[in-house]
Amino acid sequence: MPNLTANLKLRKPTQDETIDIDVLNENFDDIDSSITDINTKFQNSHIGKKSEILFGTYTGDGEESRVINIGFTPTAVEIYSDSGEQGDTTYAYFYCCGGLAINGFPCKLDNKVCFEVVNNGFKLYKWGYSQDGIDPQSCVNEKGVSYYFKAYQNCEITEAQ
Repeated sequence: MPNLTANLKLRKPTQDETIDIDVLNENFDDIDSSITDINTKFQNSHIGKKSEILFGTYTGDGEESRVINIGFTPTAVEIYSDSGEQGDTTYAYFYCCGGLAINGFPCKLDNKVCFEVVNNGFKLYKWGYSQDGIDPQSCVNEKGVSYYFKAYQNCEITEAQ
């Protein structure tokens, strides 16, 4: 009875056996199949792909919601207002004019979505208004305001332990 290797269960002849070419060929076929499976899994993962970042701009149109189409579904999107800020939650001010959204994890303020990743881009939401800035508001689509964004593609997202 031949011994088997631990991982692929290839047949190993004992010292007193003659090598059987058919068994040897079966072992080679099993090795080839395993390498093909590993290669396919690698190509289908983010590990084998180059991550890319798209830099862009948009001008707010003042609508309550709006989709910015960038031609691919990003892994994550960062937005900054033309002043470079992303918002403020200190003192009396409570507003969002940018931030980070990861696919499946929208950028929120006061438990309301400011923007999120969608198919082929990201969706903006404009809500709330306060003359004195005290009430929470999402201002990622203010009419006439320029915004800058970074959209990441083919990135691996991990959860810290």
